[in-house]
Amino acid sequence: MIVFKDKKEEFRTDDWIRRIEHCLNTIFNRQIEHDLAVKLLIDCGELECALTDIVCNEEDSVTSTIRLLREMTILAGKIFVQSWENNRIDRCYFYQLYSMHSALKKMCLPEIVPFGVSEGFAFYGLFPETYLETTKKFAQQFCKRPLTIIGLRTIGTTLSAIVSAALTILGYDNTSFTVRPRGEPFDRKIRVSKELESFVSNRVNGGFIITDEGPGLSGSSFGGTAQFLSELGVQDKNIFFFPGWEPDSSMMNSPGARDHWERHPKMSTSFESVWIDSGKLHRWLNTDLLIDLSAGMWRERLLMNSSEIPPVHPHHERRKYLVVKNVLRNDPSTLIKFSGLGRYGEMTFRRAEILQVSGMSLPVKNYENGFIEYEFVEGKHRWIKEITTSFLYSAAKYAAFLKNTFPGGDVVSPDTMREMVMVNIKESIGDAFLDKLSVYHQYTDDLYLKYITAIDGRMQLHKWLQFDNHIIKIDNTDHYHDQFFPGCQDIAWDIAGGIIEWDLNYDQEKYFTNAYIKESGDISVRKRVCPNKIAYCAFRVGISKLFAESLKGTYDGILFDKKYDYYKNYLLKILSEMTTNG
Repeated sequence: MIVFKDKKEEFRTDDWIRRIEHCLNTIFNRQIEHDLAVKLLIDCGELECALTDIVCNEEDSVTSTIRLLREMTILAGKIFVQSWENNRIDRCYFYQLYSMHSALKKMCLPEIVPFGVSEGFAFYGLFPETYLETTKKFAQQFCKRPLTIIGLRTIGTTLSAIVSAALTILGYDNTSFTVRPRGEPFDRKIRVSKELESFVSNRVNGGFIITDEGPGLSGSSFGGTAQFLSELGVQDKNIFFFPGWEPDSSMMNSPGARDHWERHPKMSTSFESVWIDSGKLHRWLNTDLLIDLSAGMWRERLLMNSSEIPPVHPHHERRKYLVVKNVLRNDPSTLIKFSGLGRYGEMTFRRAEILQVSGMSLPVKNYENGFIEYEFVEGKHRWIKEITTSFLYSAAKYAAFLKNTFPGGDVVSPDTMREMVMVNIKESIGDAFLDKLSVYHQYTDDLYLKYITAIDGRMQLHKWLQFDNHIIKIDNTDHYHDQFFPGCQDIAWDIAGGIIEWDLNYDQEKYFTNAYIKESGDISVRKRVCPNKIAYCAFRVGISKLFAESLKGTYDGILFDKKYDYYKNYLLKILSEMTTNG
């Protein structure tokens, strides 16, 4: 099944360099704000990663350009460390970074650079402060000796810069470079130039810290990098893993990764210990009580009047908390949700502010530390249970607002969408209907691309609330640019999604579609809904199957199995009707 899309973005290099300069000037000219330090760090790290990937297309090496980029990110890391630790930064770091930035502007660089998304910063709530705390714990336990910090690109570029910066401030002699694990997903290997291999060989008696956000399903990026070091003669006890979390090795699909995971010391720090247990999040929000609603826990707290319990996959849910401002005064609660760090959070926050204009989104109060804070009065809402004409018209008006307000940018190509549809249909219901997809194949590239929108992407009924006489849509800010299909898409995807998720009959579907046309003027949507129904079901059968298998034996796994059956049967119905109608 295909459910993940290739998340790549392209930017003009000079535009990105100006972004870094603007952020640097903003921090330099006013009192430090930690969010700006985080943004500077991520921007430097992502530029380093993108340009290093271009230079090191086949094997990793260290050139003068790469060294300059590495030093820039480490300097941004030092600014980040001091911002977090004492809210005061040594001016020398700014002057050094300005100097390197000026040198970078004079270099001959590619005009357009593809950027890989730092998924931990964008989607998964990976906070760079946790790596700083891990580094401090490491420094308390191990004597000062030469260290080599290896970051695994993509996000390991930024994370390793934090580790190197913190160690330097703590008095450790260290050097740092990044590598791109290559090859099959479950058997990643490191390929380096002879010069870089010789450099590492001369440091085999020191310590090595491998830094990344993983491990993922295989753990092979960590394992493959450790294997590279082991083959050069580095002892197991001198290879340290700094991961985002520490799963049991039995969860890894790669035998080599499991072996290395058990052989080497590892250290990590949780978000909870840095932000919750320390009281930092409470102090920022000026609150007495935070109620964790992450990983599906919101269902028990908030779905008291819902007709159906929806399945969730805990690992793919954003962190969210109910903020009780003052228990004794019974002040109104607010809701905070992780929305991304740096540019990712800023983009999501801008969309949330614009969505307020529609009158169908939760009012936004603030964005800081990666979280958007929404107005949310607990107990003053109810989930939509019945499909009324009032609800359908409100939903149609909302879809029209999206279409007219958010033209898409990060477009999934028509060919990529076709591949997803064909593969998922074949793997879910077989190939008997593949030659009957004339309606989908007649969905031309021009028609597909004409109505591209930064869609909602989540039209399930449990994501609609009623506050007094208002219909509110929640979870509507970021699915168009997450790691899953469909990305930015024809707005007909949301129309089709609503029809399928709400199981509309013929009359209801007609009313919903006509209401959307009335609000948007998008008359051709009628002929675009059917191919989008097919694509929507093809994606949902894929993701439901994936989640059901990964959560096998759990309550949510059972619920995803039921969802898989629903989308599969709906898909069969659509294709059967197409076959019957010729």
